Amino acid sequence: MTPILKTAAQYIRNTAGNATLDHFNEDHEPVGPRLWADLEREGFAHVAAGKVTLTDKGNAALDEKPF
Repeated sequence: MTPILKTAAQYIRNTAGNATLDHFNEDHEPVGPRLWADLEREGFAHVAAGKVTLTDKGNAALDEKPF
């Protein structure tokens, strides 16, 4: 996970399942849609019940210790 994706994933974790995709995109303007596309393509996050959430893979990548 790149540092910028890690920051975006941390945002998702910090919102505790309360952010929508619109919130994510607004809070990460102007690159929100691109960040989301990267998170989703890599399997780190998805939308469930209208809210952005991390996948197990996303949580694991976020918890990895740096080298």
